[in-house]
Amino acid sequence: MFGEPGKHVIDFDLIESQFRHLMRVAVSVREGTISSSTLLKRLRSGSRKNATYAAFREVGRVIRTVQLLRYLSDAPLRRRVTAATNKDVDFTPLREQDLTAAGLGQAA
Repeated sequence: MFGEPGKHVIDFDLIESQFRHLMRVAVSVREGTISSSTLLKRLRSGSRKNATYAAFREVGRVIRTVQLLRYLSDAPLRRRVTAATNKDVDFTPLREQDLTAAGLGQAA
């Protein structure tokens, strides 16, 4: 798109050339013909050499890029994500004295 396919450019030609395989795999997973864990094992067996694996990786890069652009251009979405992240962070930390009081840690 903006240069030669490689590290920083999505290889749309690879996605296009593997499209039938990608759809066949997606339908197989959806119909339960193959489990996602089995699929991952098969794709990873020759990961660098497997064109379908590489095409799925490129599709993942497309999805991440679209989501990042959506996040950057949507202020309400950023606020929701920030609020959810802060809520999760506020809930998570346990102080050392809380662990010690619960008998799970040692006081320094």
